[in-house]
Amino acid sequence: MRLFLLFIFNLLLISGSFALTIEVPDDYASIQTAINAVNSFDTILVSPGIYNEHLNFNGKSIVLKSTDGAGVTTISGSQTHTPVINISTGEVKGTSIEGFTITGGDRSGVYINGAAVDIRENIFTGNYNSYNFSGGAIWLESSVGSKIERNIIHDNHANNYGGGIYIRDNSSSDTIAYNVFYDNTGTGEIFTSGSTSNIIVYNNTITGSRDGIHHLGHVSYFYNNLIFGNEGSGIYDRYGTATINYNCLYDNFIDINGNESTVIGTDNIMYLEGELRNYFQNDFTILPYSPCIDAGDPSPLYNDPDGSRNDIGALPYEEFSPAASLLSLGRVDSKDHIVSEPPHFCFHYFDSLNPMSAARIEVDTSFEFSGTPYWASGDILPIDTCFEYGGIPLQDSVTYYYRIQVSDGIAWSDWSVNFFRMNAKPTV
Repeated sequence: MRLFLLFIFNLLLISGSFALTIEVPDDYASIQTAINAVNSFDTILVSPGIYNEHLNFNGKSIVLKSTDGAGVTTISGSQTHTPVINISTGEVKGTSIEGFTITGGDRSGVYINGAAVDIRENIFTGNYNSYNFSGGAIWLESSVGSKIERNIIHDNHANNYGGGIYIRDNSSSDTIAYNVFYDNTGTGEIFTSGSTSNIIVYNNTITGSRDGIHHLGHVSYFYNNLIFGNEGSGIYDRYGTATINYNCLYDNFIDINGNESTVIGTDNIMYLEGELRNYFQNDFTILPYSPCIDAGDPSPLYNDPDGSRNDIGALPYEEFSPAASLLSLGRVDSKDHIVSEPPHFCFHYFDSLNPMSAARIEVDTSFEFSGTPYWASGDILPIDTCFEYGGIPLQDSVTYYYRIQVSDGIAWSDWSVNFFRMNAKPTV
C-alpha cells in the first residue's frame, strides 16, 4: 500500500497537479530569481513594470505570464550577444511566454533551441542579433510544435535572415498565426531554412520588409496571410516545397515567387490597394469592401470569432461597427496629382445595422494629426458621402493626410486615413 501511494504521489508530481503560482515582485523581486525558485509546470505571474534583466529558463517548462499585458510590462535586455529570453535546455510543451514587451535583445528577443514553446500576445521591438546576424525578434532552432500567436513584431533587425522570425535546423510542425509583422529589416519577416518542415503560417499581416515570407525549407503551408508593401517578394519559395493559397497580396515587387515544386493555389487574391483602417499608424484592420473579407480557407477550423468564414490577415473585419471605407478624392485623376482645388473627400459608409447619422473630416500635413488641423469639419449631417474641403488654402507640392470618421447614432467609428498631394501645376 505504501509503495502504491508513493507511486500515485510521483505520478501527480510529474503531471503537474501540484503546480504552484509565484508572483513577481510580491514573492520574488526579479523574474530570474523566480525562475530559479520554481519547478517545471509552475506559473510565474509578473506585475506591470520594466524588468531590466536577461532570462534563462534552465530546462524548466514553466508558464511566464504578465498580469496586465504587454502594454505595461516590459522585459528589457542590455547585454551583448545575449537574448532577452533563452529557452534552450529541452523545455517541453507547456512552456509559454505571454503578455510582455520584449526589447533590447542582442541575440534575438527570444532564443529557442531544442524546446517547444508557446509565445503569445507579446510585443517584440528593438531586438537585434549581432552574434550570428539572423532572427531579430525570435530564433527557432530544432523546435517541434512551438506556437507563435497574436504577437506584434515590429522594428527588429537582422543583417541576414528573418528580421521577425528565423526558423532553422530540424524545426518542424511549428505554427505562426495571427501575428502582425511590420518594419523588421532582414531577408524575410519570416525566414525558414533548408532543413525545416511542416511549418504552418496562417492569418498573419506582414508588411515593410525585403520579403514577407522567405522559404527554403521542405513541405510547408502558407494560408490566409495579408502580405503587402514589401520591397522584394510577398512570398518567396526559393528552394522549398510550399503550398500557398488563400492569401491577399498587393504592392509587393513580386507577389508570389515560386519554383518548380511550389504549389500555388487558385484562391490567392492579388490586387492594387488594400482597404486598411490606418496604415500610416500601423492599424492594419481591414475595412468593408476589402477583397480579403470572407476570402480565407473555408474550413471551419479557420473561422472568425463570430463563426463566419475566415477574413484574411491577423485582424478580421469587425462586421457590426460603423466604418468609412473606400476613401477617395472627387474629380481628380489620382491622389498623387490633384489638379483642381478644392478636393472633395468621398467614402462609402458601412454598417450592417444602422444608417449614418453624421461624419467628421480632418486634413493635416501630419499623419499623426497632432497639431491644429488645416481643416476640421465638425459634425456633418449625412446629406451625401462626398464633401468639399472647407479649410485654409492648400499649398502646391505638399502632401496632406485626411481622415474620416462616421457615426451610426450610437457610436463613432475609428478614423480611416488616406493621403493626397497638391500639385496644381502639372509635372513634366
